[in-house]
Amino acid sequence: MRRDQHAAAIPHLTVLIETDDPEFAARSLRQRAGLNQQLGRTEAAADDYAAFAARFEDHPEAHDAARRAVDLAFRAGRLEQVPQLAADYLRRAEPGDAHAPAVRLRTALALMQLNRGNEALDELAQLLEADPDERLATIAHYYQGLLLASRAQLADDADAEATDPAIAALERALQGPLSDKQRAEAINLTARMHRMAGRESQALDLYDQLRRERSVDTFDPMAALWIGRGLHQRGSYEAALPWLETVIARAEDKPRALAEALYLAGEAHHARGDHDQAVTRFRQVVAYSQGYGDRGRLGLARALAATGEVDEALNEYEGLQHVEASAIAAAALLEGAQHRLALADRLERGGDATNAHAERTEARRQLNRVVILYDLPELGSLPSVAKLRLARLLHDLDRTDDARRRLTELADAVDSKPFRDLARAELTLLEGNRADAISLLRQVHTAAEDEAATAEANQRLQALGESP
Repeated sequence: MRRDQHAAAIPHLTVLIETDDPEFAARSLRQRAGLNQQLGRTEAAADDYAAFAARFEDHPEAHDAARRAVDLAFRAGRLEQVPQLAADYLRRAEPGDAHAPAVRLRTALALMQLNRGNEALDELAQLLEADPDERLATIAHYYQGLLLASRAQLADDADAEATDPAIAALERALQGPLSDKQRAEAINLTARMHRMAGRESQALDLYDQLRRERSVDTFDPMAALWIGRGLHQRGSYEAALPWLETVIARAEDKPRALAEALYLAGEAHHARGDHDQAVTRFRQVVAYSQGYGDRGRLGLARALAATGEVDEALNEYEGLQHVEASAIAAAALLEGAQHRLALADRLERGGDATNAHAERTEARRQLNRVVILYDLPELGSLPSVAKLRLARLLHDLDRTDDARRRLTELADAVDSKPFRDLARAELTLLEGNRADAISLLRQVHTAAEDEAATAEANQRLQALGESP
């Protein structure tokens, strides 16, 4: 029968439906419901199936008609009718009814769209109690997780008690056959719940998993910055970069966030050995500033030095030696001095003793400034590193008594045991006892109690031609 014939048949069926003959009425109403469905008249078909189930309750097809009424009312967007139609169907359903879980899912989805979340959760709980197949169970856990996460986000104090039920439901959903979009949303929400509960490490692990499974280009810039920052702090530089690049691409209206993302991206590229890209990002930070100008310039100096542009790097270091931020000024002096010492060694190997001496003298001046101006507790190990390097340099400049005095002061006064041992190792070398000095250096390296001290021990052992 053609479409136009379907439409033409409906008025004739309507006449039969209104007759007193129940057999003809039932057959005609069932047929009209089917024709309306085929014609895409979803609302009319839903009404016909509901009317059939109510009028001919004992008919063999009444139960199927009630199920179709639920499905078509949902498709037509007549959400208010779905719960009652579903209740009519479930009232007729026998235990273990194969279609009951799907009807409950339709009902839960309708209730969710009607903002009746508690009722939707009840429907999903009953659905899951019926032990549905894996597909329906997965979808039910997924929507259960969405509702519980929404409830947790509205809580005044979103602690583990509020977030854990949502996490449990979403984790169960992730074990099943979700669509790619649903899977991404489940991972995202689970991560958000962990973050709300203060479990930042678990949240970052999930966000990193999400990055591996889909693009993060459309992520909210501020959320992406939090993720990128967290991954950067734990040293996961490759994982951090896509999140930071998302912020850089989309945070034009958030200048402070953009500056931080540029800076962190520069550091991540530098840490991964991509120094040219680091230089590019740090130059952008310096130009953009927003509170990151000096830090960006320090990063730029480090990246330039790593690319071999030592003269330009030294210019950047010198430009930072008088900034207000103690940590930046001290780092610029210390690192600049180290590069000057390396330059002095190259000049000396090339036969230019005069300029080599000049570079060492300038390095001594810079290390002296760190020791005099920046011996501050908030700078951590940096002052001790400067004192140690200054003492070595004084020895190289044939000022052995000054070197011994400074090393003795460091060994007696510094709180850090690793640096006391490093100073004692240098004093032992001055006394000509190489074996004991090497032993002390290896002890510091093996103990690894202080990152800076461990690095100093490693560098000194290598300079002495020894392995850690």
